[in-house]
Amino acid sequence: MPAHAVGTGPLAVYEEESGIQMKREKTHFRHWPILTVVCLICLTPTLWADNLPTDPKQGSRTISPALAASVPAAMAGLKAKSIFLIDIRLPAEFEQYRIPGSLNIAPHAVKAKAFLKSKPIVLVNEGFALSQLAAACDALNQAGFKPTILAGGLLAWKEKGGPLIGDPFAIQRLSVATPQLFAQEAGCVHHLIINASDPKGPAGSAHLPSAKTMRLMDNPKGAAQLRALLKSKSSDPFLTLLISAGNGRENDRIQRQLAKAGIRQVYFLQGGWEAYTQFNNDRLLAGRPREDREVTTGACKTCSQEEN
Repeated sequence: MPAHAVGTGPLAVYEEESGIQMKREKTHFRHWPILTVVCLICLTPTLWADNLPTDPKQGSRTISPALAASVPAAMAGLKAKSIFLIDIRLPAEFEQYRIPGSLNIAPHAVKAKAFLKSKPIVLVNEGFALSQLAAACDALNQAGFKPTILAGGLLAWKEKGGPLIGDPFAIQRLSVATPQLFAQEAGCVHHLIINASDPKGPAGSAHLPSAKTMRLMDNPKGAAQLRALLKSKSSDPFLTLLISAGNGRENDRIQRQLAKAGIRQVYFLQGGWEAYTQFNNDRLLAGRPREDREVTTGACKTCSQEEN
């Protein structure tokens, strides 16, 4: 039989069937990216939903001023080794930057370390996640500890001249609050939220009615108004100031101008109200039935031809 002829024996039949099988597998592989897209679209909001706050009143409690440890007192206690400064952030966050001499221990793990009862405990995180600190305090009190909270967190420590070690770029972004963190803290009575959006742009108060509208960029009168507002609330050791504008691009400029006006301990919403709106839209999507969240892209034009 010539080399180019097609055989008819068992081997030829096997080769023909193998070719058909390979063609089918090749066609199936072409569909895999489409299936992957569908899976990712379905799974991603579901994974996010696992980390979203489930209690709408979370963060609404008032923290007693008696639980506040001032930055100067914490500095003195740490220097004298008379306190344990416990940083309850995630290990990856702790590695980025931290207070020298602080310990990175999760709240649930603190209860298992009896030696920590030998000294007063001061809990700390970046400073904005007050609900996390309050919950940790409650749990440790029930376990026989006597914890307090570093008022103002790492941001206050930094602004009052306390040393931090770690990535300088991460330290510089210490004042940035993500939309998810902001949502988790919604309703906290200690947060002063300022909507600094352009009056002609989207109103942040539409997303958060409790936000106070105040034009701050290129407006010295706005900075003076903000100083007066902060002074009126100075009796609250856990007062935290967060400013948000349209899309967050104004944050750096507002921060520099407020620093010149003597207002330095400020958090900024990452991505502004636009990012917060997108986060809320994603959260609503995550709560919808799975069939409403599935999206199927069109198959490639050649797939049907190859199958034939």
